[in-house]
Amino acid sequence: LIVDDSQTIRVALRRELEKMGATVKEASNGLQGLEKAKSQDFDLIITDIEMPGMDGFTLCEKLKAHEQKKSIPIIILSSKEQEEDIERGFRLGISGYVPKSNAKEELADCVRAVFDRSVILRGRTILVVDDSTATRNLIEKALLQAGFNVTVAPNGARALKLLNHHLPDLILSDLHMPEMDGYHFCRSVHANRLTSGIPFVIMSSDGDRASMRRLLQYGASAYLVKPFNLHQLVV
Repeated sequence: LIVDDSQTIRVALRRELEKMGATVKEASNGLQGLEKAKSQDFDLIITDIEMPGMDGFTLCEKLKAHEQKKSIPIIILSSKEQEEDIERGFRLGISGYVPKSNAKEELADCVRAVFDRSVILRGRTILVVDDSTATRNLIEKALLQAGFNVTVAPNGARALKLLNHHLPDLILSDLHMPEMDGYHFCRSVHANRLTSGIPFVIMSSDGDRASMRRLLQYGASAYLVKPFNLHQLVV
């Protein structure tokens, strides 16, 4: 979906996107764009900022607040090239920002990069292991909204049983849990040739170097120190 009040720009964008194999719809302002986005399914929205009726920033804000539409990637294509405008766009959750002055050189690459990231997410499953029900629910909700599939377990022992039936694409595990903690869970995962290739990310309020190095030795791919921002976690 292209949202821009300039028909000339919409026509030029349509031609370029159709060359890439895209099916393109158009809207001449933010209000029209919002209604089309709500009523149809889109894989990507490209929007200008300065438009009558509703500007691009407001359009982004409303889409990211919409339960069914918040996961649609948005690229801003605008003549507003100040750093504060770009920063505002990314704060609103956009996937890319391309200045109109650089559109010929940058837009196609930006579109491909956004689609490549969405393909990575599509169908990917993350196993979230944490003994806190509240924490599991918060992380599960954030990951689902980002487009991942999610399974959950309250500790390492339960998680190992789940791995006997389904292998996730990534494991996100707490460190201190009853029955089986993150240390033993990580070692067990990487001792099994069927599960050893699954990336294993540890979450813990224990941020000392010894713990981090110990987990990396056991095969962990990354270590996130609690508390962390859910948006940062998803990224």
